[in-house]
Amino acid sequence: MFNFLRVKVTIFTAAIFFFAITTLGFVKTAKAEDVIGTIELGGEGPSFAVADPTNNRFYIATNDTDNLLKFNSITKEQVAVIDTVGNDPNGIAINDVTRRLYVISHTNIVTVVDMDTDAVLSQYPVGDGPIGIGVNTDLNRIYITNKQDNNMVVIDGATDQIIATIPIAFGPRFLTVNPETNLLYVAMFSDDGLNNAVAVIDANTNTVLTEIPVGLTPRGIAVNPLT
Repeated sequence: MFNFLRVKVTIFTAAIFFFAITTLGFVKTAKAEDVIGTIELGGEGPSFAVADPTNNRFYIATNDTDNLLKFNSITKEQVAVIDTVGNDPNGIAINDVTRRLYVISHTNIVTVVDMDTDAVLSQYPVGDGPIGIGVNTDLNRIYITNKQDNNMVVIDGATDQIIATIPIAFGPRFLTVNPETNLLYVAMFSDDGLNNAVAVIDANTNTVLTEIPVGLTPRGIAVNPLT
């Protein structure tokens, strides 16, 4: 963990990042960490999950069936299946302001879903090897890192158009957004494992401000906007 501009960022390295999801557990609070229920997901290959706190819903991307499963957070019941989100969906993000959900997949596309109607609104290519996705609700921008292209694309949520491409020095992985400071943090490492860092990006200018060296093979990253 490190501090940058009074923002605490946590980086997850390869040693603790990989996990297999076969059930989904519910916690009461972040402090209590009390499991209050589980959902058996079976062999559908769940990969990523995201919550919709406004409507008490959550979504799970499934690799085996190439779709999204939508659940009621209160009853724990599945309420919808959203198809045609690309082969092997591997990342989800939501904009709770515009009620849009974004799914990236190994077919190098992003799928835009209306969270209220479950309708697929659009699909378009984003680059080679999309792996990380984040949303800035204040700017209505979507950010997607492309591992093979060594870049991050910036999408205007109002038009679904790529408006900028930001070069990343090497191997971008997952990212996080701090809406309070409009800073982005991208975990990255080279294939040989010799270069490991977090890129700090100004979302207002779409420029890399600095690169902070970190431990081996950082993959996941999170930010606390309050600190």
